[in-house]
Amino acid sequence: MKSFWLKFLIIGGLFVFLIFGGIGQHLKNLSFLFAPFQKLLFYGGRKVELISKCLSDRGKYFNGEFFQSYQKKLEDLEKRVQITKLKEENARLKEALNISKSENFLLEMTYPLSFFKTNDFLFIDKGKESGLKKNMIVIGPKKVLVGKIVEVFNKFSKVKLITNHTFKFDIIVLGEEKGLGLAQGKGNLKLNFRLIPKSSKIKIGDQIVTSQLGGKFPYGLLVGEVKNFKKGGDNYFQGEIEPYFLQLFNIGISPFFVIKNFNEFDEFK
Repeated sequence: MKSFWLKFLIIGGLFVFLIFGGIGQHLKNLSFLFAPFQKLLFYGGRKVELISKCLSDRGKYFNGEFFQSYQKKLEDLEKRVQITKLKEENARLKEALNISKSENFLLEMTYPLSFFKTNDFLFIDKGKESGLKKNMIVIGPKKVLVGKIVEVFNKFSKVKLITNHTFKFDIIVLGEEKGLGLAQGKGNLKLNFRLIPKSSKIKIGDQIVTSQLGGKFPYGLLVGEVKNFKKGGDNYFQGEIEPYFLQLFNIGISPFFVIKNFNEFDEFK
């Protein structure tokens, strides 16, 4: 019996010693030894977690929400630019609205692409796709006469200027008395007039407009003003015209307008 209790006390004491003594210290030592690895694993796990989150966010932004938001901003910007452009065009069209209201002209706004002074031609940025046709009249703001379309392509057109040497048309000099005459292109942006009756009493600076005689143009388009003149015979004057359309090239990029609903000789039908 004594032997049993003796064994019990020895085993119990050894057990207490192992728990609170040696093994506890060894466990502490093991914890100390593995601490760097625990930190490495901890921070490594955090990095993996962050990378995973970034990849997840990257997928969200670049595959969905980000591009949708970016696309919407681009669309909004495009709309604002378009609205601004339309406002500018409307403001310029207002300069020609008196034409549409008084003469019932159907106008197409266009811009110059290139300008050839030597042979008096102009290219504009509208063509067949905009409904333009050969012989349509081209004017500038305030009814300034520019020329006529002579060749039409899909997206642009060739315009013969009124100063081209092949251009002839009827005019009216608005002097003290209106004087009917004929304008003749001389090339190199020069325009002459002749056959103006002396009875019109013209002077330098008098305004010149188109006449409906001959049916090439409607009445009242602004051609230019008298630059100089002299006697061309017993009863007529002849001289030079300062074309108004040249001023359009001096103020930068100015819009032009194509009259789409006027045909030659309409005045006489």
